[in-house]
Amino acid sequence: DDEMHPQRLEIIVKIMSISKPKCMVHSYRLTKVYPLPIFDTSKVLIMRGKEIYQKTVLKDNNKPDSIIQEKALGIAGGGTKIHHGHVSCFKNVLLEVKQTSRSRGQDCVFLRQVLKHYGPVDSTMIFAKVPLTYYFPSTDPYNVKYEK
Repeated sequence: DDEMHPQRLEIIVKIMSISKPKCMVHSYRLTKVYPLPIFDTSKVLIMRGKEIYQKTVLKDNNKPDSIIQEKALGIAGGGTKIHHGHVSCFKNVLLEVKQTSRSRGQDCVFLRQVLKHYGPVDSTMIFAKVPLTYYFPSTDPYNVKYEK
């Protein structure tokens, strides 16, 4: 039910091919704006794996030297709007780190497992600070038409 920005694949491919992170996440918007913004792919701000790892650990327990906790809570913190459910990963990551069978929060747990498995290094993950998804929460009236 979420809508993707028309440049989503272009931006993901460019960042993944240049930076080669294990996984990449991006931002979202709750409202659609017109006209759609066109992003300059060379100017997309990114947060790298080490910083994502450190912000996640600090968000969990305020101890910078702690280990990532595998729980259904978002990563990074600090006011970032990460869409945890629209992660892009290389195939080998999906073979090494398995998704849980949880009905809710499995996307957050998976990202935390990736961070824990590969550690606090920049190549583990990238967060592109660009809204590539128009997110409609499951309680949004827009979603009523999808109910059975």
